[in-house]
Amino acid sequence: MVFFLYRIPKKNYVDLSLPKGRTAFTTVKINGTIVKGYWCVHCNHFKEPRSKHCYVCNNCVTRFDHHCVCSLYIIYTIPASLLLINLFFYHLKMILSNRTTYEDIQGMYAQDNPFDEGKFSNLKKFLLTPVNKRQVEWTEIVKVTL
Repeated sequence: MVFFLYRIPKKNYVDLSLPKGRTAFTTVKINGTIVKGYWCVHCNHFKEPRSKHCYVCNNCVTRFDHHCVCSLYIIYTIPASLLLINLFFYHLKMILSNRTTYEDIQGMYAQDNPFDEGKFSNLKKFLLTPVNKRQVEWTEIVKVTL
């Protein structure tokens, strides 16, 4: 008899229903565009646009990207300008050291780069060396006869 009572399902879930009189979302006008702000049943308030409830921190986080479990920090979406600046400086470093991206990723010439001729000379070589002519002309229409 005890076994059967044990097997009766218990209420082990969170009630995710909206409070009485609440709608699931509200509308907000941002720069002339109507955006929906949804109700967070966990925090019991309307979430800001572009926010998400983080189940690890149990909070609504604005511009939530993902939660890194190893470091337990919330990583926010980085503006594109910061990514482009980072990309610019990475490639500037590669040009000044006369390395390719492949060589950098593979760790080739990490200690002593035989192609490095100094920062100024590397920059001059990068800017003034003409690009090699293509071996195959991909824009040319070719007739094939058999």
